[in-house]
Amino acid sequence: MYRWCGLVIQALLLALVVQVAPQVTYDVTCSAKLMKVMIMVGSNQSNVFVENLRGFKGCMPKTVAGKAVIKLPLDNFHECGTTRMTNKYTGHTLYYNRIIIDQAKKPREVLLVKCVLPGDKTKPAEWEKRPKRNVLPPGFFEAEDLNITNIVAHAPTPYLHLAVRQNGRVLDTAYNVQPGTPLEMVIYLDSKSSCSMRQRSNRLWTQEARNPRRDAL
Repeated sequence: MYRWCGLVIQALLLALVVQVAPQVTYDVTCSAKLMKVMIMVGSNQSNVFVENLRGFKGCMPKTVAGKAVIKLPLDNFHECGTTRMTNKYTGHTLYYNRIIIDQAKKPREVLLVKCVLPGDKTKPAEWEKRPKRNVLPPGFFEAEDLNITNIVAHAPTPYLHLAVRQNGRVLDTAYNVQPGTPLEMVIYLDSKSSCSMRQRSNRLWTQEARNPRRDAL
Protein backbone atom coordinates (compact mmCIF):
# COMPACT_ATOMS: atom_id res chain seq x y z
CA MET A 1 0.00 0.00 0.00
CA TYR A 2 2.74 2.47 0.94
CA ARG A 3 4.80 1.53 -2.09
CA TRP A 4 1.81 2.02 -4.42
CA CYS A 5 1.05 5.38 -2.82
CA GLY A 6 4.62 6.52 -3.26
CA LEU A 7 4.60 5.52 -6.94
CA VAL A 8 1.43 7.49 -7.60
CA ILE A 9 2.78 10.63 -5.94
CA GLN A 10 6.06 10.29 -7.82
CA ALA A 11 4.19 10.00 -11.13
CA LEU A 12 2.15 13.10 -10.36
CA LEU A 13 5.27 15.07 -9.50
CA LEU A 14 6.93 14.10 -12.77
CA ALA A 15 3.80 15.00 -14.73
CA LEU A 16 3.37 18.43 -13.16
CA VAL A 17 6.83 19.86 -12.55
CA VAL A 18 10.42 18.72 -12.62
CA GLN A 19 11.90 19.65 -9.25
CA VAL A 20 15.61 19.54 -8.51
CA ALA A 21 17.73 20.54 -5.57
CA PRO A 22 18.10 24.34 -5.40
CA GLN A 23 21.39 25.59 -6.86
CA VAL A 24 20.84 29.31 -6.28
CA THR A 25 21.42 31.26 -3.08
CA TYR A 26 18.39 32.83 -1.49
CA ASP A 27 17.28 34.41 1.77
CA VAL A 28 13.85 34.62 3.41
CA THR A 29 12.86 37.38 5.86
CA CYS A 30 9.63 36.99 7.83
CA SER A 31 7.35 39.40 9.63
CA ALA A 32 3.75 39.23 10.79
CA LYS A 33 2.50 40.75 7.51
CA LEU A 34 5.14 39.95 4.90
CA MET A 35 7.45 37.22 3.62
CA LYS A 36 10.36 38.75 1.69
CA VAL A 37 12.35 36.42 -0.57
CA MET A 38 15.69 37.58 -2.00
CA ILE A 39 17.21 35.38 -4.72
CA MET A 40 20.77 35.86 -6.00
CA VAL A 41 20.43 35.50 -9.78
CA GLY A 42 23.60 37.40 -10.73
CA SER A 43 23.96 38.46 -14.35
CA ASN A 44 22.17 35.39 -15.71
CA GLN A 45 18.99 35.88 -17.71
CA SER A 46 16.66 34.27 -15.20
CA ASN A 47 12.88 34.15 -15.23
CA VAL A 48 11.72 34.20 -11.60
CA PHE A 49 8.05 33.98 -10.65
CA VAL A 50 5.64 32.56 -8.08
CA GLU A 51 4.41 29.09 -9.04
CA ASN A 52 1.39 29.29 -11.38
CA LEU A 53 1.49 33.12 -11.24
CA ARG A 54 3.88 33.97 -14.06
CA GLY A 55 3.48 37.68 -14.86
CA PHE A 56 0.72 38.14 -12.27
CA LYS A 57 0.58 41.79 -11.24
CA GLY A 58 1.39 42.34 -7.56
CA CYS A 59 3.37 39.09 -7.22
CA MET A 60 6.15 39.76 -9.73
CA PRO A 61 9.74 40.11 -8.50
CA LYS A 62 11.84 43.26 -8.70
CA THR A 63 15.40 42.67 -9.91
CA VAL A 64 18.07 45.08 -8.66
CA ALA A 65 21.85 44.52 -8.86
CA GLY A 66 21.57 40.80 -9.60
CA LYS A 67 19.01 40.19 -6.84
CA ALA A 68 15.38 39.21 -7.48
CA VAL A 69 13.13 40.28 -4.61
CA ILE A 70 9.62 38.89 -4.18
CA LYS A 71 7.31 40.20 -1.46
CA LEU A 72 4.54 37.80 -0.44
CA PRO A 73 1.85 39.32 1.81
CA LEU A 74 0.88 37.26 4.85
CA ASP A 75 -1.99 39.41 6.11
CA ASN A 76 -3.71 38.71 2.77
CA PHE A 77 -1.91 35.47 1.93
CA HIS A 78 -4.38 34.41 -0.80
CA GLU A 79 -3.19 37.28 -3.00
CA CYS A 80 -0.08 35.44 -4.22
CA GLY A 81 -1.19 31.85 -3.63
CA THR A 82 0.56 31.39 -0.29
CA THR A 83 -0.67 28.51 1.85
CA ARG A 84 -1.32 28.93 5.58
CA MET A 85 -1.29 26.04 8.03
CA THR A 86 -1.81 26.20 11.81
CA ASN A 87 -0.40 23.59 14.17
CA LYS A 88 -3.09 23.20 16.82
CA TYR A 89 -0.68 21.43 19.16
CA THR A 90 1.94 24.20 19.29
CA GLY A 91 -0.15 27.13 18.08
CA HIS A 92 2.48 28.02 15.46
CA THR A 93 1.38 29.16 12.00
CA LEU A 94 3.27 28.09 8.89
CA TYR A 95 3.12 30.06 5.62
CA TYR A 96 4.75 28.61 2.51
CA ASN A 97 4.92 29.13 -1.23
CA ARG A 98 6.98 27.99 -4.21
CA ILE A 99 9.21 30.14 -6.38
CA ILE A 100 10.11 29.00 -9.91
CA ILE A 101 13.46 29.87 -11.49
CA ASP A 102 13.95 29.31 -15.22
CA GLN A 103 17.42 29.80 -16.67
CA ALA A 104 18.70 29.18 -20.17
CA LYS A 105 20.25 25.75 -20.71
CA LYS A 106 19.58 24.78 -17.07
CA PRO A 107 16.85 22.66 -15.48
CA ARG A 108 13.99 24.47 -13.78
CA GLU A 109 14.50 25.10 -10.08
CA VAL A 110 11.73 25.14 -7.47
CA LEU A 111 12.30 26.92 -4.15
CA LEU A 112 10.03 26.08 -1.23
CA VAL A 113 10.03 29.25 0.87
CA LYS A 114 8.32 29.37 4.24
CA CYS A 115 7.79 31.39 7.41
CA VAL A 116 6.86 30.02 10.83
CA LEU A 117 5.19 32.51 13.15
CA PRO A 118 4.92 31.61 16.86
CA GLY A 119 1.49 31.34 18.43
CA ASP A 120 0.02 33.47 21.19
CA LYS A 121 1.64 32.24 24.42
CA THR A 122 -1.15 33.78 26.49
CA LYS A 123 -3.68 31.37 24.96
CA PRO A 124 -3.65 27.69 25.94
CA ALA A 125 -2.73 25.17 23.27
CA GLU A 126 -5.39 22.88 21.86
CA TRP A 127 -4.16 19.88 23.84
CA GLU A 128 -4.32 21.89 27.08
CA LYS A 129 -8.08 22.38 26.62
CA ARG A 130 -8.80 18.67 26.83
CA PRO A 131 -10.70 17.67 29.99
CA LYS A 132 -8.77 15.64 32.55
CA ARG A 133 -10.23 12.74 34.49
CA ASN A 134 -10.27 13.24 38.24
CA VAL A 135 -10.95 9.59 39.13
CA LEU A 136 -9.45 6.33 37.99
CA PRO A 137 -11.69 3.80 36.24
CA PRO A 138 -13.16 0.94 38.32
CA GLY A 139 -10.83 -2.02 38.78
CA PHE A 140 -7.70 -0.03 38.05
CA PHE A 141 -4.57 -1.71 39.38
CA GLU A 142 -1.06 -0.28 39.17
CA ALA A 143 1.72 -2.80 38.94
CA GLU A 144 4.62 -2.51 41.39
CA ASP A 145 7.25 -2.66 38.64
CA LEU A 146 6.69 -0.43 35.62
CA ASN A 147 8.80 -0.39 32.49
CA ILE A 148 7.98 2.89 30.78
CA THR A 149 9.71 3.98 27.61
CA ASN A 150 9.34 7.62 26.67
CA ILE A 151 8.76 7.80 22.91
CA VAL A 152 8.35 11.16 21.23
CA ALA A 153 7.55 11.27 17.53
CA HIS A 154 6.19 13.92 15.20
CA ALA A 155 4.36 13.53 11.94
CA PRO A 156 5.95 15.16 8.88
CA THR A 157 4.84 18.67 7.98
CA PRO A 158 2.32 18.32 5.13
CA TYR A 159 2.82 20.46 2.03
CA LEU A 160 -0.11 20.79 -0.34
CA HIS A 161 0.20 20.82 -4.13
CA LEU A 162 -2.48 22.17 -6.47
CA ALA A 163 -2.58 22.31 -10.26
CA VAL A 164 -5.18 22.91 -12.98
CA ARG A 165 -4.76 20.98 -16.23
CA GLN A 166 -6.27 21.46 -19.66
CA ASN A 167 -5.84 18.59 -22.12
CA GLY A 168 -3.05 17.25 -19.89
CA ARG A 169 -1.14 20.56 -19.76
CA VAL A 170 -0.69 22.34 -16.44
CA LEU A 171 -2.10 25.87 -16.67
CA ASP A 172 -0.78 29.07 -15.16
CA THR A 173 -1.11 32.74 -16.06
CA ALA A 174 0.94 32.18 -19.23
CA TYR A 175 -1.83 30.14 -20.90
CA ASN A 176 -5.35 31.03 -22.00
CA VAL A 177 -8.22 28.70 -21.19
CA GLN A 178 -9.97 27.44 -24.30
CA PRO A 179 -13.75 27.98 -24.02
CA GLY A 180 -15.69 24.76 -23.63
CA THR A 181 -12.64 22.68 -22.70
CA PRO A 182 -12.99 20.70 -19.45
CA LEU A 183 -10.49 21.60 -16.73
CA GLU A 184 -9.01 19.13 -14.27
CA MET A 185 -7.91 20.19 -10.80
CA VAL A 186 -5.32 18.05 -9.02
CA ILE A 187 -4.84 18.44 -5.25
CA TYR A 188 -2.30 16.22 -3.52
CA LEU A 189 0.19 16.09 -0.66
CA ASP A 190 3.95 15.80 -0.81
CA SER A 191 5.54 12.35 -0.88
CA LYS A 192 6.59 12.32 2.81
CA SER A 193 3.17 13.06 4.30
CA SER A 194 0.93 11.49 1.62
CA CYS A 195 1.14 7.96 3.03
CA SER A 196 0.22 8.96 6.60
CA MET A 197 -2.18 11.87 6.01
CA ARG A 198 -5.16 12.68 3.83
CA GLN A 199 -6.51 16.00 2.59
CA ARG A 200 -10.12 17.17 2.56
CA SER A 201 -11.65 20.02 0.57
CA ASN A 202 -14.69 21.67 2.11
CA ARG A 203 -15.05 24.76 -0.11
CA LEU A 204 -14.40 25.32 -3.79
CA TRP A 205 -15.68 28.05 -6.06
CA THR A 206 -15.09 29.35 -9.56
CA GLN A 207 -15.15 32.93 -10.79
CA GLU A 208 -14.71 34.54 -14.17
CA ALA A 209 -13.87 38.14 -14.91
CA ARG A 210 -17.42 39.18 -15.81
CA ASN A 211 -19.47 36.57 -13.99
CA PRO A 212 -20.23 36.28 -10.27
CA ARG A 213 -18.61 33.60 -8.14
CA ARG A 214 -20.20 30.17 -8.26
CA ASP A 215 -19.82 27.49 -5.61
CA ALA A 216 -18.59 24.18 -7.03
CA LEU A 217 -18.17 22.25 -3.78
